[in-house]
Amino acid sequence: MKIDKFNVQKACSVPKKLSLVDPFSRETLIDEEDRTLDIFVYGIKSSIARNAIKERDRKYGNIKKMTPEQQTKSGAEFLAALTQGFTENIEDDNGAYKSAVDMYIEQDWIAEQVQDFAMNLDNFDPNA
Repeated sequence: MKIDKFNVQKACSVPKKLSLVDPFSRETLIDEEDRTLDIFVYGIKSSIARNAIKERDRKYGNIKKMTPEQQTKSGAEFLAALTQGFTENIEDDNGAYKSAVDMYIEQDWIAEQVQDFAMNLDNFDPNA
């Protein structure tokens, strides 16, 4: 049996679409023009994720010595590294977000959805 089809690093290196859901009702969010609010995410086993972990460790060092603010920022930066992009209909009161880092810091419920999505290998199954 050839096991190349189980190469999780390769599978996770192809960004997949996450459509945001309401954190309370779990219903898919739809904007005024009937479009979903989407974020394109690399998987946790991708080389992008591995490099982001190395960069986080280099930049911040031991997580136990970080302040809560540093932990929040490093987490947002890590998730931003896993983000290929997001649709412009994801907005705050001032319009579309300029950066994924800002979005993840300001909207922790979005950060949680991205983290959960990236960690779930089922989302990156090339045979799905």
